[in-house]
Amino acid sequence: MTLASTAPELDTIYEALKHRILSGAYKPDHKLSEVPLSREFTCSRTPIREALKRLETEGLLYIKPKSGTYVRKMSAQQLIELQEVRTYLEKLAFRLAIKAVKPEQLTALREAVATMDKRLNEQPFRAREFSRRHYAFHHTLVQSSANPLLLQLYDALNLQYSHLFFEPGNVDLDRVRISNKEHAELLDRLEAGELREGEELIDIHLWVKKRILDSVYLA
Repeated sequence: MTLASTAPELDTIYEALKHRILSGAYKPDHKLSEVPLSREFTCSRTPIREALKRLETEGLLYIKPKSGTYVRKMSAQQLIELQEVRTYLEKLAFRLAIKAVKPEQLTALREAVATMDKRLNEQPFRAREFSRRHYAFHHTLVQSSANPLLLQLYDALNLQYSHLFFEPGNVDLDRVRISNKEHAELLDRLEAGELREGEELIDIHLWVKKRILDSVYLA
């Protein structure tokens, strides 16, 4: 097998496994083994091994010595640490975006808020679809900081975190509607160049999310 053929195969397997983890198809502590996965994807164990290593590096998997590779479950301390770092990254992104945001990015962000409003009124509520829209909003917001390293750090962190809030069956729609109103207000603050007010809103927005996660995952 050549390197040219291995790279696309590796990417395909990596994306498929990541989707299963983030969609909830693979639950926390689900074991992933190279042999059955290589049979499923009709490939050698090499791309499976590399895909698992990549997912471990991103914090979605962990290795238990002499046992195997498993889907990571967030501990109370890990949730606290993730939320603290995410809050500081988003506040830094907001500070930079006040000067760097482009008109087309503001338009895209407002369209994202409007789309999420529409999704909130659909029956049944599609939690995983909404989660993707929600992630795209925050990604674009951080991207508007015009700092590629900040965006890279944020995406790596958010990958471990974003899917937890919209786990099907654990969604408080009233709270999500309030959250989306906060998104719209944050854009108003961004457009007006109101740094202090925007940072305070980010603190409130992410603190409430932490409380919801605490009640669901740490009860």
